[in-house]
Amino acid sequence: MLLLRIGADGDTVRDAASHGGDLRCALETHEGPHAEILCENDEEGSALWARWTGQGPLDELMWLPDCPAGDDTPGGAGDGCCRFLGHQGGHTWEVIDPELERYRAVVSALEALTFGHEWPPVP
Repeated sequence: MLLLRIGADGDTVRDAASHGGDLRCALETHEGPHAEILCENDEEGSALWARWTGQGPLDELMWLPDCPAGDDTPGGAGDGCCRFLGHQGGHTWEVIDPELERYRAVVSALEALTFGHEWPPVP
């Protein structure tokens, strides 16, 4: 988040996160507080997360340590989890994101319309 990089105070960052668009929970469907990542701090192994309850406004901003889990399943990509330590629900590779799946379906349909059904080309 640019405001963090330029040294904005916490109230300014909180206000921008609250009014900067819809927050979308990154966790698997669950009861209780919701969370969305705002900014990563790779050097510290943590990220800034927005947290809220229900449909309400942003409750708090928290720097949380990254989840250390890695996808070591057979055939897995070996990617690390993109959630925070102790998160609810599955790790990122275990959860299907319905918005991402809709996006992929639309892109696939557009590619077929634009390039034909043999897209991508087979070498």
